[in-house]
Amino acid sequence: YSINPVAHASSYVWSLPTGASGSSSGNFISVDFGTSAVSGNISVKGSNACGQGTEVFKNITVHNKPTTPSITLNGNILLSDAPAGNQWYDQDGIIPGAVQQNYTVTSDGDYYVIVTISGCSSEPSNTINVATTGLALYDENAPANLYPNPFSDKLYIENVTGDNISFKIYNSFGQLVHKGQLIDKTVWDAKNFASGLYFIRFENQESFSFVKIVKE
Repeated sequence: YSINPVAHASSYVWSLPTGASGSSSGNFISVDFGTSAVSGNISVKGSNACGQGTEVFKNITVHNKPTTPSITLNGNILLSDAPAGNQWYDQDGIIPGAVQQNYTVTSDGDYYVIVTISGCSSEPSNTINVATTGLALYDENAPANLYPNPFSDKLYIENVTGDNISFKIYNSFGQLVHKGQLIDKTVWDAKNFASGLYFIRFENQESFSFVKIVKE
């Protein structure tokens, strides 16, 4: 923090909020805000042999460091106990766009989350290793038939339960690419999507399941 030099001042007197520390007799100061620091004013005034000048203030707002989050795994869905400010990471670093409280995993790896609120970041959460290799292309317990799988342009999704089922399709980066309600039968036209591995998540009021799908 600094002010323009004050005419005829030979030194400067700084005052800091509770919990902040720093020392300077010049027209600038470096301040360390400790974990006990509170919001308040940083003030400064010029001084010389004749006395001290007029004091000026800058109000400082201190934001607490967010609590370290904890994550859990349900199926292939990771859940942070922090309702906001989440950013998910894997063993390669930040996962672009993965900023929701939930994250759907589509590839094997180690996952954790960091919470950032008002520019302050928490410590990393616990790390969970997730393996998706157990998901099959065909799942006899899935509430829908998917065909053909692998597919080229169109994937047919047919309800086999009679229940109203919601579904979401994710690419291999965990990004949501399509969603809908499945009452009887629907078609996903994927001709404009890249070839590769996708995951479809089925959900009703009681349960959910994942199935791999492959676009050739």
